[in-house]
Amino acid sequence: MGVEKQVIRPGTGPKPTPGWDEGVMGMQVAEVARLRCSPDYAYGAGGFPAWGIQPNSVLEFEIEVLSLK
Repeated sequence: MGVEKQVIRPGTGPKPTPGWDEGVMGMQVAEVARLRCSPDYAYGAGGFPAWGIQPNSVLEFEIEVLSLK
C-alpha cells in the first residue's frame, strides 16, 4: 500500500528538495507522472464526502513539475 508512481515522461531539470508528497519527491522539472494513492495514504475509511470521495477510495493524479522556486 502507499503511493505508486508511474513516470509518463522523464524530466530533464533539477529535482525539488521538500515535496508535498512522497510521490513528488525525486521528480524533476518537466517530468510528468501518475500518482496512485491507496486509501491508507488518502482519506481512508472516512472518505471525504464533501468532495465526493467515497470511503476507502484509491486516488489517482497526473502531475507535472513545472518549475522550482
